[in-house]
Amino acid sequence: MTTQQRQGKRTNSGMDDIVSEHLKRHPDFFDKYPEILAAMHLQHDSGAAVSLIERQVSILREQNLQYRHKLDQLIENAKANDALHQRLHQLTLGVMECDSLTTLLDTVRRILEEEFAADEVALRFFVDEVPEGCAGRSEFVVHRPGVLESFETLLSRGKPVCGEFRLTQKRFLFATRAEDVMSMALVPLCDDSCFGLLAIGSYDEAHFNPGQGIDFLAQLAGIVSRAFSTYLE
Repeated sequence: MTTQQRQGKRTNSGMDDIVSEHLKRHPDFFDKYPEILAAMHLQHDSGAAVSLIERQVSILREQNLQYRHKLDQLIENAKANDALHQRLHQLTLGVMECDSLTTLLDTVRRILEEEFAADEVALRFFVDEVPEGCAGRSEFVVHRPGVLESFETLLSRGKPVCGEFRLTQKRFLFATRAEDVMSMALVPLCDDSCFGLLAIGSYDEAHFNPGQGIDFLAQLAGIVSRAFSTYLE
């Protein structure tokens, strides 16, 4: 053995003594730092239980369980996203088959209620005059002073918004069912400019909340806006 090797051995031995002494004085060390225990390689020759190894196995099991939960959540999210894309695909096919404005109005409402399980659906279009063949339909609102004041901020931003809304806003959209709607997604319908609103209401106050993502709603807005802009230009 060379001099350098002997010095290295003595250094390692000294470090071992320091670590050993520290662990003796702090028996709860691995409780404070379980990640170190999880990364250790422990061996024993007997079949008797070894508390340190058992603790390590316990930690590894807990970590494995956490990873499984995360994986399960990722799989569930992927399934939910896939289901949403399938519904958007059905909506796209449905609006492509429409050959009139009234058919399009009825189709969008039906698909949102049946495929997207919407409790309430409202469409409002801001027009100078009601389109031919649509007299008496609630979807068309003739421009007049004050009618859009409560939606001006939303329309100026042009992005979907989720959460709770004022009762006056809900009455404008859902009429007699306004008080049943506890939360909703409000989606501006825009081409070159915003020309309408799509509201999806839920009887569950937690269903639509301000913190949720709006990517899906933005895609929905694009499909519906393009379909109606053909008839309302």
